[in-house]
Amino acid sequence: RAALSEMIVPYGDTDPMHRWKHVLDAGEASIGNCANSLMLGCDCLGEIRYLDHVAVKPDGTARRVKNAICLHEEDRGILWKHHDGHSQTTEVRRSRRLVVSSFHTVGNYEYGFYWHLYLDGSIEMEVKLTGIVGVSAVRDGEERAEFAPLVAPN
Repeated sequence: RAALSEMIVPYGDTDPMHRWKHVLDAGEASIGNCANSLMLGCDCLGEIRYLDHVAVKPDGTARRVKNAICLHEEDRGILWKHHDGHSQTTEVRRSRRLVVSSFHTVGNYEYGFYWHLYLDGSIEMEVKLTGIVGVSAVRDGEERAEFAPLVAPN
């Protein structure tokens, strides 16, 4: 079982209307219920297998998300190589990793979770964030550049 304990998004805006924003996206949003269906050739490439995800709705019933989890392998270069000078033979082993990935929409953000399982037993987790930036309005002439730079002129 792979699990994520929490995903914190500290906005850091000092404005009184926004400084409360310190979102705990995994727990507060119940990120498992935010899983997306993935599309072949866009979300996952290569020789892949999809798995469905079953989430629990607020009323306690199940909701199936088709193709929510992608499994595929990636080549990671040479894992081990040795040349024997006496016999003039060479042995090489390629490294591979199994990637288990999924995407979840929380509000205006999309989180991509990538679990990497390596042949040597090590495990990594990578999180990719995309979506639409959450912005707030400011009055003409107001500047809060230290914590909230303007992204476009008023």
